[in-house]
Amino acid sequence: MKVMRNKFGTKLSPGNSLVLLARLSRWFKENKGIDIVHYYSCNDVAHRHGDFIKASDLHRCEICSSNLYAKREEAGNFLQDSDMYFSQKKHMVLVDGSGKLHYTCYKVNSCFKGVGYECTPVMDSERSQTVPDLYTLLEVDREKLSEEDLIHFDNMNEEIYKSFLKPLLQKWMNSDIRKGNMMKFMTEFDTCLTRCRPFFEEDAFEAFKNKLLILLGFLI
Repeated sequence: MKVMRNKFGTKLSPGNSLVLLARLSRWFKENKGIDIVHYYSCNDVAHRHGDFIKASDLHRCEICSSNLYAKREEAGNFLQDSDMYFSQKKHMVLVDGSGKLHYTCYKVNSCFKGVGYECTPVMDSERSQTVPDLYTLLEVDREKLSEEDLIHFDNMNEEIYKSFLKPLLQKWMNSDIRKGNMMKFMTEFDTCLTRCRPFFEEDAFEAFKNKLLILLGFLI
């Protein structure tokens, strides 16, 4: 079973509300031009010493700009003077179509109200999981490609995305991968990577592989 944890060591639970996903997707698309394809919730509060936390692990809500952590200095019998501890608040982790992570408060609807965003009813057509297209996944603007690069990415789209990447993401992106189906997943994942490998330089291929692992729920 996939168990994702953040830098505070707390478990991230896959989001299963298509209505909430649609609302998040709509807000991020309208305000940041970003396609949100999945989300996780962190339902636990956790504490870590500052020595074990990086500044990049401390996030703000991307909707209302509230801190998703609190910091405090403690002194006493068990701690040295001015030891800094950070407390992680409950929050949401969102994944966009290129595999990048975004963060919001746990009570997202309160954030929407706080910034004056009206949550209109979600249409039936919005109640679905979305799989990023090749250009979104690779963060490529098709309109800005040279003729040579356009041919390259169009070949990728035909040869690997439609036949291997898209089916892999559609099948496994929101699936609960357990011991019983892990071997099947790994076989399909390795086959997909083998097909994709010739289209990338070494560094770019590792970055691409990590994008897939984030979208499939193995990395945060």
